[in-house]
Amino acid sequence: MRNSNNNVTVLLKGAITLTRLQYPQTQRVPSHVMGFSCSRCTRCCTNKWRIEIDDISCEKLYDQYSLLGRQQKLYKNISVESNGQFVRFASNGNCVFLDDNNLCSIQVQLGQEFLPDVCKLYPRRVFASKRGWEFALSLSCRTAVDTLLQHPITITELPYAADQPEPPFYFARPNTFKWYFPETQSPDDIRHHYYRLENSLVQILQRTEYSIGERLIMVAAAGCSSCPRALPPDKQLGSFRLFCQKYLSEHGSGRSSQVLRNLLLVVALDTILSLEEATVSIRLTVPPLNPAQYLQTLEKYYFPAQKDVSPLLENYLVNFVLSKHFFFQTFETAYLRMTFLHDAVIFFAVAYAIITRQVVNKPLLLQAIYDVENIFYENWFYAQPPEQPFL
Repeated sequence: MRNSNNNVTVLLKGAITLTRLQYPQTQRVPSHVMGFSCSRCTRCCTNKWRIEIDDISCEKLYDQYSLLGRQQKLYKNISVESNGQFVRFASNGNCVFLDDNNLCSIQVQLGQEFLPDVCKLYPRRVFASKRGWEFALSLSCRTAVDTLLQHPITITELPYAADQPEPPFYFARPNTFKWYFPETQSPDDIRHHYYRLENSLVQILQRTEYSIGERLIMVAAAGCSSCPRALPPDKQLGSFRLFCQKYLSEHGSGRSSQVLRNLLLVVALDTILSLEEATVSIRLTVPPLNPAQYLQTLEKYYFPAQKDVSPLLENYLVNFVLSKHFFFQTFETAYLRMTFLHDAVIFFAVAYAIITRQVVNKPLLLQAIYDVENIFYENWFYAQPPEQPFL
């Protein structure tokens, strides 16, 4: 598990363990990732988030704390569970590694290289492929959300230069990371063509001559046409096309947002049912909204600002694609999550507009993105599926 001669052990949970892979020598850096700079707000260290300590970092910390004769303190600060090691939190929600000055004691006393990977990288998401190092941002970080103001998102290829004194782009190299291999997937699997798919989805989402809603429909069409087996055998493409047709028919009527929000019960539990089964489940748990009333609300608070805030929504969706959800999940699951998050952001922004008695603007939309990411998105990918839907 130790690095040597520019080689690395790669650990993929739920997948095979890969060893002796060279670090990528190229970086594909999106402009908003390049523009991110930590504001040192300390929210990520005081929010009582579930912070995993990767195995290699845990081993390094154990070695160092043993040298200092402080093993018991390390044991006290870490919770060892069946699925990994996690940071404990103080009663006030702060990370137990924060010192009296609210600084990270690991970084102050041992140095950055001993930080767990998640602490080194957050809010950056780091992936590796034959194309090189690839990046996106976790938008549960408020400072990261502000990078969406830079429009449009472009990708710059740079040589990986970890040893340069002033590299054009620097990130702390992780001990473990997600290395994905589209070329090893079956030729009739949509993921086999992932590089082309990702480029295509980004291009579609950046077609400014169309509305964001129209671009989302075009993304669905791209998924349906890219490969006859875009979905697993037990989730046939017909049901996904049916969903897309329903979304298209409801688009602009005020009901499309309700349709997508109501699918949260299904999506959050990673169980994509037929629309008929989903409708039955939803009706048992979700009180219906008034579509006409919601449409009137959109017409008053959102539609007048739609042109001004569309670039933010575009960047939000592009960042979602660059986070590799369309590779690590089925196309159907990733698409439903992306469209739900888009509509949830608008729903929250409109609520804030009503409270503040103004039309939706960029600050309100940025706040909505931040809140939606913290309420829904991080729970989907970092915590156990909820026993009850977020409704």
